[in-house]
Amino acid sequence: MQESRPFLVQGQWKQGAVATPVVDPFTGKSIAQVAQATEADVEEAIESTSGSAAVMAQLPGHARYNMLQQIAALLYRRRDECAQTITAEAGKPITDAKREVSRAIQTFTVAAEESRRIAGEVVPLDWTPGFDTHLGVLRRFPIGPILGITPFNFPLNLVAHKVAPAL
Repeated sequence: MQESRPFLVQGQWKQGAVATPVVDPFTGKSIAQVAQATEADVEEAIESTSGSAAVMAQLPGHARYNMLQQIAALLYRRRDECAQTITAEAGKPITDAKREVSRAIQTFTVAAEESRRIAGEVVPLDWTPGFDTHLGVLRRFPIGPILGITPFNFPLNLVAHKVAPAL
């Protein structure tokens, strides 16, 4: 029996109560087991987001940039493994899986570069009488936790398109 792949909640890997097989669509063989979260696990994950949101809101731009670059570098180092996993799980041809991994790497790289360009705006407030010389400053902040649901056909790239910009 294969070891079940855990899921992550609040920095802790969890096995869950039930493991579900991942089946290669071409061979019909189980290639892995993935732990299934219980309702309590999901509730814990949702509750844990409030603390994480505050931490992310305080993260300086250079740390955000470095984090995104590190993710891109890790994906690059493991690109063949990622492509083989996509092929085995989704039945996608290996050339398409490799393109998907490359696109995910590019998504994190672009998000890292764009994180350096998140600028605020200075807005004149002179439309209000008595504020002729006043300026307002607009600064962007993370909105907080999100839920992203992605389909099966691009399992890595569609996740990357949700996660990278959110970071």
